[in-house]
Amino acid sequence: MPTAKGEDFAFVDWGNRHYAAEGESVQVADRDIGRRLQLAFTDPDDGRVLAPQQCTVQPGPAASDAMRERLGRKHAPPALTT
Repeated sequence: MPTAKGEDFAFVDWGNRHYAAEGESVQVADRDIGRRLQLAFTDPDDGRVLAPQQCTVQPGPAASDAMRERLGRKHAPPALTT
């Protein structure tokens, strides 16, 4: 689960991709050396880094019926078993 700061960083990245036609207006950077960082999607179980093309949005366990409909999934995904 991302922290509030992590969510803010994600919105910075999203805003730059969708609303900054002339280039990045804000960057997330390493605090110590100032080098630009790139946000990544990682699998919380095994740490794999996934390309954005490998990712999708799906309803979570608490999604309403309206949200499931909006995302094209009528039913909750099956529970993961270990």
